[in-house]
Amino acid sequence: MSYICSDRQNMSMYLLWRKLPLWTSIPSRLGYNACNNNYNRLDNKVYKTMTVSKDKIIGMLMGSLIGDCFGAPVEGFSQEKIKEKYGRLTTFVKPEYHKYFKDQPKGTPTDDWQLTKATAEALIDSGGFSMTKQAKHHVKAMKESTSGWGKSTKESVMRLDAGISWKKSGQKMGAGNGTIMKLAPIGAIAATDRYNLTKCEKFIIDFAQMTHKTSLVTYSSLVHMLAVRNCLLSNELNTEHFINNIYHNALLAERTHKRYKDDIITDKLSDRLIKLLKHEEYDTDRIIEEFGAGSCYVYNSLPFTYMFFVKNPHNIESLFDVVNAGGDTDTNGSILGAMLGGLCGKSIFKNLIKSIPKEYYEEVMDVADRFYERFFN
Repeated sequence: MSYICSDRQNMSMYLLWRKLPLWTSIPSRLGYNACNNNYNRLDNKVYKTMTVSKDKIIGMLMGSLIGDCFGAPVEGFSQEKIKEKYGRLTTFVKPEYHKYFKDQPKGTPTDDWQLTKATAEALIDSGGFSMTKQAKHHVKAMKESTSGWGKSTKESVMRLDAGISWKKSGQKMGAGNGTIMKLAPIGAIAATDRYNLTKCEKFIIDFAQMTHKTSLVTYSSLVHMLAVRNCLLSNELNTEHFINNIYHNALLAERTHKRYKDDIITDKLSDRLIKLLKHEEYDTDRIIEEFGAGSCYVYNSLPFTYMFFVKNPHNIESLFDVVNAGGDTDTNGSILGAMLGGLCGKSIFKNLIKSIPKEYYEEVMDVADRFYERFFN
């Protein structure tokens, strides 16, 4: 049984589903159970209630760090330039050709891990959802370093530091991937029974608007929070199910959530995500051509990264592929790394973990220990 549909069929299903909560899965809309903490496959086999393992939490956070460190030396490079300078990257390298990072040792993270950690620390600090704590920990991170920070994030957090409310701090026209790169810990909370998914949906909207006040980033954040959740609640990814969920959640978000005033961005994430249904037809060159070369614009970055993930979701080669394709390599790598680790656990990175500088390995393990203890024990 397949739920891959034509655009016309998708719209017909949308008209039937429009009054259901955004998070309801595609099988649920067709009569299957999709309650919190249950994950269903399209082959009608239903997993028993799952508890997210500590290994998956470590994997998710380790993947965020590793993807960042792995991609940082070639951030902004084209596929051709990466190949010219390094050949095919399969391990950490020194960023000797990077304009800003060339003096850093290999395996050094940037803002992607820094702000993922800040997001996790705020969740631990508050015991859950608190935008006040998120603002506090983002300001703290800014005072430590803004190396690699995007304009929208930096200017928004500067406003927070100046006393402006998180409700008003977000950058109008901010459409980069700076929210997506750091939200994996929120996806992990959505995989618990601490909050129902309606509350998770509300929180991720608030979280996105703190730094990027555009509808496109809000919708992308909703979709990606649930994508991370799906990875954590599955031991084997059903690619068809995953693609259908992220596509339909994007479609529903675009049609049910009110747009921000003066938001003039008209690009629709769903127009990108529907292409994932034909992922088997895409090679690396076509992905680069059709998804803006993996730039930091979230309309390019997120579907670009998803395309590499769904083509090989249980293999470290998907991380190698997304980084070697060029573009915003540290962020795309960090996004994919968190999904890969959340799905497969820490062992997927066994060869790269050996090369992580001790201080960063211990930092990830400390955050993972405290995060798991706080929300999963």
